[in-house]
Amino acid sequence: VPYTATAYEANELVKTKHLLNVYLPLAREVSIPDHLVIIYLLKARSAVIERDLDTALQALTDLEYLGHSRKLPRAVAAAQLERAKILLMQGRKEASRDELARADDPAIWARECRQRLLAHDSHYLRMARLRWEIHFGDPQAAMKQLNDDLADAYSSGRRQRALVLQLLRALALHRCDHTLSAYKELENALEFAASEGYVRTVLDEGPLLAQVIVEFKAAYESRRSCNPLLSDYLRGLLVEFGPTSLGEPVHAHTSPLAEPLTRKEIVVLTLLTEGCSNLDLADRLHVSNSTVRTHLRNINAKLETSSRNQALAVARRLGLVP
Repeated sequence: VPYTATAYEANELVKTKHLLNVYLPLAREVSIPDHLVIIYLLKARSAVIERDLDTALQALTDLEYLGHSRKLPRAVAAAQLERAKILLMQGRKEASRDELARADDPAIWARECRQRLLAHDSHYLRMARLRWEIHFGDPQAAMKQLNDDLADAYSSGRRQRALVLQLLRALALHRCDHTLSAYKELENALEFAASEGYVRTVLDEGPLLAQVIVEFKAAYESRRSCNPLLSDYLRGLLVEFGPTSLGEPVHAHTSPLAEPLTRKEIVVLTLLTEGCSNLDLADRLHVSNSTVRTHLRNINAKLETSSRNQALAVARRLGLVP
């Protein structure tokens, strides 16, 4: 799993896809919780890059289901945070905030503060909320928490976490119209990223950062002397950002259902988001197991899916369930 994560970070996406196909089934069955979380997040992120939102959402639904079934609330929260980030990149302000609220389990994040959990080095609730605040809320209000988290990241040697926080602070400064300070912050962050080989950590911050990097690159290259390593790195980033550097978000490709879901079928889907088994559904709905199976068959037929996890992924894409 760390090898797959390293390939992904280097933006070696073909290798990453191959490694995911090889190792994800094994990680699903025998890996430690952090590796389980990481490999499903990599699956989702790789799918987003390919504009395959269905696969991305299904990977997160699978992770959430495994979290519920194996009593791993951290896995559930990780899937919710990643879904919130996808919604944020789509510009869906309220939906992203609602997903962050679902991930707000104080016991999980208190533990993360006490321990260095590999899966949450740069994937934790407070960082996700700061990102949301910078994109949609009050970036000035986010600055103090960013400063505190960044100081803590440096003191504890969490350099990747510090890199993400620097990128977010550059975005916050830019949104507050402190352009020169934003560029200085970005320069420091990208010089470190270039020297250490970080690529996806930067790219995965999406269109808003891409736009700031475009502006920074123009200002940087107007100087009398430039760091050749950073100049090459900037050019490579903008090539990889592609259309997102022009502000194009990742869109879901939706189409109306030929036959709409009934109210009861939407209730079933909503309960599935909580990790309910067939027996749980029968108990909650006060119906027989046979009736539950009928509801599930009808849902799959209408959504053109073949499993409950696929159905949840499609339902979320269509906005039928949170």
